[in-house]
Amino acid sequence: MQRRFRTIRKKSDQQQQNNRQIRAALRKPGTHSSHRLSDYAGDYEHPGYGRVMIECDGRQLHWKGLGISTELRHRHFDIFEFPSEPVDDTDAFIRLAGISLSFGYDQEGDVDRFSIILEPQVPEAVFNRTELLEPGMLRSCAGTYEFGTKTAVVALDADAHLTLTLSGDSSVYHLRPYRASKFTVRERRGHRVEFRAEPLSGANALILYQPDGTCIATRIEPPRS
Repeated sequence: MQRRFRTIRKKSDQQQQNNRQIRAALRKPGTHSSHRLSDYAGDYEHPGYGRVMIECDGRQLHWKGLGISTELRHRHFDIFEFPSEPVDDTDAFIRLAGISLSFGYDQEGDVDRFSIILEPQVPEAVFNRTELLEPGMLRSCAGTYEFGTKTAVVALDADAHLTLTLSGDSSVYHLRPYRASKFTVRERRGHRVEFRAEPLSGANALILYQPDGTCIATRIEPPRS
Protein backbone atom coordinates (compact mmCIF):
# COMPACT_ATOMS: atom_id res chain seq x y z
CA MET A 1 0.00 0.00 0.00
CA GLN A 2 2.78 2.42 0.92
CA ARG A 3 4.65 1.56 -2.30
CA ARG A 4 1.49 2.26 -4.34
CA PHE A 5 0.98 5.56 -2.54
CA ARG A 6 4.60 6.60 -3.19
CA THR A 7 4.18 5.73 -6.87
CA ILE A 8 1.02 7.84 -7.16
CA ARG A 9 2.64 10.73 -5.30
CA LYS A 10 5.72 10.56 -7.53
CA LYS A 11 3.58 10.69 -10.69
CA SER A 12 1.59 13.61 -9.26
CA ASP A 13 4.76 15.53 -8.40
CA GLN A 14 6.15 14.88 -11.87
CA GLN A 15 2.92 16.09 -13.50
CA GLN A 16 3.00 19.27 -11.42
CA GLN A 17 6.62 19.84 -12.44
CA ASN A 18 5.69 19.38 -16.10
CA ASN A 19 2.78 21.82 -15.70
CA ARG A 20 5.08 24.42 -14.15
CA GLN A 21 7.51 24.10 -17.03
CA ILE A 22 4.72 24.45 -19.59
CA ARG A 23 3.30 27.50 -17.83
CA ALA A 24 6.74 29.09 -17.63
CA ALA A 25 7.23 28.53 -21.37
CA LEU A 26 3.85 30.13 -22.15
CA ARG A 27 4.46 33.24 -20.04
CA LYS A 28 4.71 36.45 -22.12
CA PRO A 29 7.99 38.07 -21.00
CA GLY A 30 8.44 41.83 -20.68
CA THR A 31 4.75 42.59 -20.11
CA HIS A 32 3.17 44.56 -17.28
CA SER A 33 -0.28 45.16 -15.87
CA SER A 34 -2.45 47.92 -17.37
CA HIS A 35 -3.21 49.44 -13.94
CA ARG A 36 -1.38 50.25 -10.75
CA LEU A 37 -1.42 47.34 -8.32
CA SER A 38 -3.58 49.31 -5.89
CA ASP A 39 -6.30 49.59 -8.57
CA TYR A 40 -6.91 45.82 -8.41
CA ALA A 41 -7.42 45.84 -4.63
CA GLY A 42 -11.01 45.56 -3.44
CA ASP A 43 -13.86 43.20 -2.65
CA TYR A 44 -15.21 40.89 -5.35
CA GLU A 45 -18.26 38.67 -5.16
CA HIS A 46 -19.71 35.63 -6.92
CA PRO A 47 -23.30 34.47 -6.23
CA GLY A 48 -22.16 30.88 -5.66
CA TYR A 49 -18.62 31.12 -4.28
CA GLY A 50 -19.10 34.22 -2.12
CA ARG A 51 -16.76 37.12 -1.44
CA VAL A 52 -13.03 37.42 -2.11
CA MET A 53 -10.79 40.24 -0.93
CA ILE A 54 -7.85 41.34 -3.07
CA GLU A 55 -5.37 43.38 -1.04
CA CYS A 56 -2.24 45.29 -2.04
CA ASP A 57 0.78 45.88 0.18
CA GLY A 58 2.43 48.23 -2.31
CA ARG A 59 4.60 45.51 -3.85
CA GLN A 60 2.20 42.69 -4.70
CA LEU A 61 -1.39 41.53 -4.47
CA HIS A 62 -2.78 39.19 -1.83
CA TRP A 63 -5.84 36.92 -2.06
CA LYS A 64 -8.18 36.32 0.88
CA GLY A 65 -11.16 34.08 0.25
CA LEU A 66 -12.43 30.54 -0.39
CA GLY A 67 -10.72 29.46 2.81
CA ILE A 68 -7.18 30.56 1.95
CA SER A 69 -4.92 33.59 2.21
CA THR A 70 -1.89 33.87 -0.05
CA GLU A 71 0.09 36.15 -2.32
CA LEU A 72 -0.67 36.53 -6.02
CA ARG A 73 2.14 36.74 -8.53
CA HIS A 74 1.99 38.73 -11.75
CA ARG A 75 2.04 36.39 -14.76
CA HIS A 76 1.58 38.75 -17.71
CA PHE A 77 -0.68 41.63 -18.74
CA ASP A 78 -3.68 41.72 -16.32
CA ILE A 79 -3.29 38.08 -15.34
CA PHE A 80 -2.03 37.03 -11.91
CA GLU A 81 -1.52 33.55 -10.49
CA PHE A 82 -1.37 31.62 -7.25
CA PRO A 83 2.03 30.25 -6.19
CA SER A 84 2.84 26.96 -7.91
CA GLU A 85 3.97 25.45 -4.65
CA PRO A 86 1.06 25.21 -2.14
CA VAL A 87 1.70 27.04 1.12
CA ASP A 88 0.19 24.10 3.00
CA ASP A 89 -1.42 20.73 2.29
CA THR A 90 -5.07 21.80 2.55
CA ASP A 91 -7.31 20.91 -0.37
CA ALA A 92 -7.97 24.58 -1.14
CA PHE A 93 -4.28 25.43 -1.54
CA ILE A 94 -3.55 22.32 -3.60
CA ARG A 95 -6.55 22.97 -5.87
CA LEU A 96 -5.53 26.60 -6.58
CA ALA A 97 -1.76 26.08 -6.89
CA GLY A 98 -0.60 27.70 -10.14
CA ILE A 99 -4.12 28.74 -11.15
CA SER A 100 -4.47 32.11 -12.91
CA LEU A 101 -7.06 34.84 -12.52
CA SER A 102 -7.67 37.49 -15.13
CA PHE A 103 -8.83 41.01 -14.23
CA GLY A 104 -11.18 43.00 -16.46
CA TYR A 105 -12.26 46.62 -16.53
CA ASP A 106 -15.21 48.70 -17.68
CA GLN A 107 -15.47 51.34 -20.40
CA GLU A 108 -14.16 54.00 -18.00
CA GLY A 109 -11.06 51.91 -17.34
CA ASP A 110 -11.95 50.96 -13.75
CA VAL A 111 -11.11 47.39 -12.72
CA ASP A 112 -14.51 45.83 -12.02
CA ARG A 113 -14.13 42.01 -12.14
CA PHE A 114 -11.88 39.01 -12.37
CA SER A 115 -12.45 35.54 -13.82
CA ILE A 116 -10.96 32.27 -12.65
CA ILE A 117 -11.41 28.55 -13.34
CA LEU A 118 -12.25 26.93 -10.01
CA GLU A 119 -13.58 23.57 -11.21
CA PRO A 120 -12.68 21.34 -14.16
CA GLN A 121 -15.23 21.14 -16.97
CA VAL A 122 -16.97 24.27 -15.64
CA PRO A 123 -16.80 27.72 -17.30
CA GLU A 124 -14.77 30.45 -15.65
CA ALA A 125 -16.33 31.97 -12.55
CA VAL A 126 -16.66 35.74 -12.77
CA PHE A 127 -16.32 37.70 -9.53
CA ASN A 128 -17.72 41.23 -9.83
CA ARG A 129 -16.35 44.09 -7.80
CA THR A 130 -18.51 45.17 -4.91
CA GLU A 131 -18.13 47.34 -1.87
CA LEU A 132 -19.73 47.57 1.55
CA LEU A 133 -21.00 51.11 2.11
CA GLU A 134 -22.18 52.88 5.22
CA PRO A 135 -25.99 53.32 5.46
CA GLY A 136 -25.51 57.07 5.80
CA MET A 137 -23.74 57.26 2.45
CA LEU A 138 -26.54 55.31 0.78
CA ARG A 139 -29.20 57.56 2.31
CA SER A 140 -27.38 60.65 1.03
CA CYS A 141 -27.79 59.35 -2.54
CA ALA A 142 -31.59 58.98 -2.31
CA GLY A 143 -33.59 61.70 -4.04
CA THR A 144 -34.92 62.89 -7.38
CA TYR A 145 -32.58 63.87 -10.21
CA GLU A 146 -33.43 65.60 -13.48
CA PHE A 147 -31.84 65.28 -16.91
CA GLY A 148 -33.56 67.14 -19.74
CA THR A 149 -37.28 66.43 -19.56
CA LYS A 150 -36.81 63.17 -17.65
CA THR A 151 -36.30 62.35 -13.99
CA ALA A 152 -34.47 59.61 -12.12
CA VAL A 153 -35.65 58.64 -8.65
CA VAL A 154 -33.18 56.94 -6.32
CA ALA A 155 -34.60 55.28 -3.19
CA LEU A 156 -33.73 52.77 -0.49
CA ASP A 157 -35.66 49.51 -0.55
CA ALA A 158 -36.65 47.38 2.45
CA ASP A 159 -33.21 45.76 2.49
CA ALA A 160 -31.43 49.15 2.55
CA HIS A 161 -30.22 48.77 -1.06
CA LEU A 162 -30.47 51.59 -3.59
CA THR A 163 -32.99 51.34 -6.41
CA LEU A 164 -33.41 53.48 -9.51
CA THR A 165 -36.57 54.28 -11.46
CA LEU A 166 -36.68 56.41 -14.60
CA SER A 167 -39.61 58.43 -15.87
CA GLY A 168 -41.35 56.64 -18.72
CA ASP A 169 -39.98 53.28 -17.56
CA SER A 170 -41.97 51.11 -15.15
CA SER A 171 -38.96 48.95 -14.25
CA VAL A 172 -37.21 49.17 -10.89
CA TYR A 173 -33.45 48.83 -11.22
CA HIS A 174 -31.24 47.66 -8.37
CA LEU A 175 -27.91 49.39 -7.84
CA ARG A 176 -24.96 47.35 -6.61
CA PRO A 177 -21.97 49.24 -5.14
CA TYR A 178 -18.61 48.25 -6.51
CA ARG A 179 -16.22 51.17 -6.07
CA ALA A 180 -16.46 54.39 -4.05
CA SER A 181 -19.60 56.19 -5.29
CA LYS A 182 -20.00 54.07 -8.44
CA PHE A 183 -22.70 51.41 -8.78
CA THR A 184 -23.53 48.80 -11.37
CA VAL A 185 -27.12 48.22 -12.49
CA ARG A 186 -28.01 44.61 -11.71
CA GLU A 187 -30.57 44.29 -14.51
CA ARG A 188 -28.53 46.08 -17.20
CA ARG A 189 -25.08 44.78 -18.06
CA GLY A 190 -22.74 47.60 -19.06
CA HIS A 191 -24.82 50.28 -17.31
CA ARG A 192 -23.38 52.13 -14.32
CA VAL A 193 -24.37 54.94 -12.02
CA GLU A 194 -22.08 57.36 -10.22
CA PHE A 195 -23.02 59.88 -7.54
CA ARG A 196 -21.12 63.14 -7.27
CA ALA A 197 -21.34 64.59 -3.79
CA GLU A 198 -20.72 67.91 -2.11
CA PRO A 199 -19.08 67.51 1.32
CA LEU A 200 -21.97 69.15 3.20
CA SER A 201 -25.07 68.49 1.16
CA GLY A 202 -24.50 64.89 0.07
CA ALA A 203 -25.02 63.65 -3.48
CA ASN A 204 -26.00 66.48 -5.81
CA ALA A 205 -25.58 64.87 -9.22
CA LEU A 206 -26.03 61.46 -10.77
CA ILE A 207 -24.09 60.27 -13.81
CA LEU A 208 -25.64 57.55 -15.96
CA TYR A 209 -23.07 55.54 -17.92
CA GLN A 210 -24.69 53.61 -20.77
CA PRO A 211 -23.23 51.75 -23.75
CA ASP A 212 -24.68 54.37 -26.11
CA GLY A 213 -23.66 57.45 -24.13
CA THR A 214 -23.36 59.25 -20.80
CA CYS A 215 -25.69 61.78 -19.22
CA ILE A 216 -25.67 63.82 -16.01
CA ALA A 217 -28.76 64.28 -13.89
CA THR A 218 -28.90 67.12 -11.34
CA ARG A 219 -30.58 66.69 -7.97
CA ILE A 220 -33.86 68.58 -7.73
CA GLU A 221 -35.07 67.00 -4.49
CA PRO A 222 -32.99 66.25 -1.41
CA PRO A 223 -33.22 62.90 0.38
CA ARG A 224 -36.11 62.55 2.80
CA SER A 225 -35.12 62.40 6.46
